[in-house]
Amino acid sequence: MEAKEVKKWQDEEALKRYGMIAPLLDPELDGGKRRQMREEATERNGISKRTLYRYEKGYREEHHSSLKNVKYYRKMSNQTLADETRAARNRISQKILECLDGWEEEYEQIPQDDCFK
Repeated sequence: MEAKEVKKWQDEEALKRYGMIAPLLDPELDGGKRRQMREEATERNGISKRTLYRYEKGYREEHHSSLKNVKYYRKMSNQTLADETRAARNRISQKILECLDGWEEEYEQIPQDDCFK
């Protein structure tokens, strides 16, 4: 891999890891709920509890180079969310246009109520 590809992979991996631990970082979360969320996260992501604990610890202590600062991740998360939202909106718009295709003539034949003119 080229250095640029490696950097991109590292950033994507770091974002993925942060996504796994972000819900667990809430200080108001009680212990039972946090344990349940950890179990769900490990099952969903196919990792061990130990690995998830290491990600959390590394993030909290800021020693883990693949878990950079929260501002970076929030920026990345917001950008990813915006991109996914934009893509979904475009897909929905395309489906609507496909469904409406060919309705011009039929729509014109629908009698209009006087109160809507």
